Amino acid sequence: MSARIPPTVPSVTPPLLGADEPPPVSVINPGGRAKCLLVCDHASNRVPRKLGTLGLAEEELQKHSSWDIGAREATLLFAELLDAQAVIANYSRMVVDLNRRLDHPTIFPTSSEGVPVPGNIEMNEADGALLNPAGLTQFGVSLHDAIKTMPFPVIEVHISNRHAREHWRGHSIISPAVKATVEGLGWRSYTAALRALVEILKEKKS
Repeated sequence: MSARIPPTVPSVTPPLLGADEPPPVSVINPGGRAKCLLVCDHASNRVPRKLGTLGLAEEELQKHSSWDIGAREATLLFAELLDAQAVIANYSRMVVDLNRRLDHPTIFPTSSEGVPVPGNIEMNEADGALLNPAGLTQFGVSLHDAIKTMPFPVIEVHISNRHAREHWRGHSIISPAVKATVEGLGWRSYTAALRALVEILKEKKS
């Protein structure tokens, strides 16, 4: 038995995973009674369809450099024997290594056991971001704090005009942390914000 873990932060970018692809992780036996949690982070050699093979030959995806062969089956067996809950990764560590902190330089590995990962080698650091905080607009203290640590400009985006709606929606706890806010233009809020961000970045580089 498995369960999807829903996203907790809204995204303005198209999803990486297709509707018919598994979620990043699966929760096995969520009602398990054992007082332990099993975690298997290198359980699969799957790569999201949008990423192709990351430039890797198909045979490389079958090797230990891409996953811990047999780890998934062993975890499922222990979860059954112990009646324990388990969290199992559904994608290869060549895509993202879940055995790393988010700020670790090798979370998106450029090589694994000496095997280069072409799809990750040319990844660039972000220059800026557009963010629609949605339901976190008034209450997202942790999101506000995270934005403050970003080394690039962030523009807050809203499709509707918050000030034309209920009074309480006019306040944003996010606004003090961002470069600017664009709202009320429907989907054009995103394109307007993107144009502004591009101009800001051009000015910084000139």
